[in-house]
Amino acid sequence: MGVIRSLRVGRILRNGWPNAARPPRRVGLIANQGRFAMTPIDAFLPHYDVHEVHAITIAGSPDAVYRAIRSLDFSRSPVIRCLFRMRGMPSAAIHLERLLQNGFILLTDHPDQFLVLGLVGRFWLPTGKLIPVAPEDFHAAEPAGCAKAAWDFFIEEMRPGRVRLSTETRIRCMDTRSRKRFMLYWRVIGPFSAWIRREMLRGIKARVEAEVSGR
Repeated sequence: MGVIRSLRVGRILRNGWPNAARPPRRVGLIANQGRFAMTPIDAFLPHYDVHEVHAITIAGSPDAVYRAIRSLDFSRSPVIRCLFRMRGMPSAAIHLERLLQNGFILLTDHPDQFLVLGLVGRFWLPTGKLIPVAPEDFHAAEPAGCAKAAWDFFIEEMRPGRVRLSTETRIRCMDTRSRKRFMLYWRVIGPFSAWIRREMLRGIKARVEAEVSGR
């Protein structure tokens, strides 16, 4: 069964979702419960210690939402700018390409449908101690004393002109020691992480709906 599942996930990551099928909707995800259908992030980090999901409904097309994800400068939000600065991360021109230049890994990208980013390192340290990993090696990479994170944007067309955009973040620690250190870090950072993601969704919504209305 696991082999069949892996083959199905691999086919979706290569080709995107079939035209005849809609991506599964993510509803009520709590810890490892509530997921009834696979989504692309499952191929990269199916097991995790911590996760969070946020979603927003947007008046627009999947194409417009995807373009906003790829191009929007999130530093326009004072909240995101401040929180990135507190974390020691670049706080100007915060867009996808800038994140990729600063250690994030683009694991898979299907326009108008989804993209998944990855990160490997010791996130609880001031510098993050990020480890460069090739996308094809991310699933198997398990460096001792480190953690892996996967972060996606998932676009679902509910009906013409109405899109549900969700973002999920998963973190898995490689051993007991890293798990203890990460959990202490997450007690402080977790609420800010959620705040950043909600701000990003609101920024994407504002950009897309402003384009639709011609503002």
